[in-house]
Amino acid sequence: MSRHIQVVQNSIEWLEARLGIPTSSRFSEIVTPKIWTFSESRSCRKYMAQLVAEWKTRQPIQLDPIIWAVERGHDMEGESVSYYELTRGVKTEECGFFLSTCERYGASPDRTVGENGLLEVKNLNADNHLLCLFENEIPDKYFTQIHGQLLVTGRDWVDFLSYSPGLPPYLHRIYPEPKYQKPLEEGILKFCDRLDEMKQKLLAMYD
Repeated sequence: MSRHIQVVQNSIEWLEARLGIPTSSRFSEIVTPKIWTFSESRSCRKYMAQLVAEWKTRQPIQLDPIIWAVERGHDMEGESVSYYELTRGVKTEECGFFLSTCERYGASPDRTVGENGLLEVKNLNADNHLLCLFENEIPDKYFTQIHGQLLVTGRDWVDFLSYSPGLPPYLHRIYPEPKYQKPLEEGILKFCDRLDEMKQKLLAMYD
């Protein structure tokens, strides 16, 4: 059973809850998308180093976010969620942060939907949004993120919504599938084991 930490996303409390913990939005750096195996790439090792630094210093490390995309998402999230609630006839709830049963990794879905579902909203720029529509496919890194959310929370489904004003919305429901969930979990646990080894190496440097 996952542990739900009810904090406001992007708040100080939310950042503190995630310190040093791999989260689903970065799982595509841990498990190679489509191949679904643990990655030993430079980006994976860099992410590992970031988490160790957060764990030791108790300070979040920001990795050069794309400010325009972040601000666009914050500005448009309310409109996107309202569209979803209106068309689906449901109410959603902000949900903070979830820790996995083993408490070694976590996820921050945008919203919960009732007792069984989640909502993940992306406000992509127009060209990337159109690719979702034309190809009827979720981008790899988000597909990995969504299956990570299902793995962490144990929920039954995630609705992925890409919303771009002036264009038709793209809404797709994802269910847990063993062919994704099992290798994803195995890859994340391998990453967590490597993470623990790196922590011990750092501690040994103080002896």
